[in-house]
Amino acid sequence: MEEAFLPSRGRARGVSRATWREVRGNALTLGLVMFGGAIFPLAFAFSLTGLALGFAVVVTVALLNDYTCCLLLRAARRCDDLGARDANGSTLSFEELARFCGGAPALALARVALVVLLFGTSCGGLAVIGEAGGRALCGAGLITGGDDPDAACAPA
Repeated sequence: MEEAFLPSRGRARGVSRATWREVRGNALTLGLVMFGGAIFPLAFAFSLTGLALGFAVVVTVALLNDYTCCLLLRAARRCDDLGARDANGSTLSFEELARFCGGAPALALARVALVVLLFGTSCGGLAVIGEAGGRALCGAGLITGGDDPDAACAPA
């Protein structure tokens, strides 16, 4: 972590100093996202794919994620070196970076990619909530499977 982003250190150019409360809140949110959307579903994914294929998929996704993050940071650094700034004089956002690098078509593509990414993340979150919620309600005895043998709470 760069020293400029720590609350007890100086400020980076155009970045206001964060308080420890903000850092703690952001860290807790990041932890919740990591565990809820990434760590907990891994066991289920490995049960479907098997150990070898599951590990290969995890490594492939990790490498692609690292590569795209490096590309994004390199592009942001080059734009900063060129003096590319938004209207407020701060560094470019993801969408502004796309517009700066590829014009209106790249901006439209970046927006579509963000919508698809967020839609997929929302669907995954809803699936996890539905699965966990159904099991919790069954375990608490609040719902039953009735006569349907394929229902989640069907009597064994």
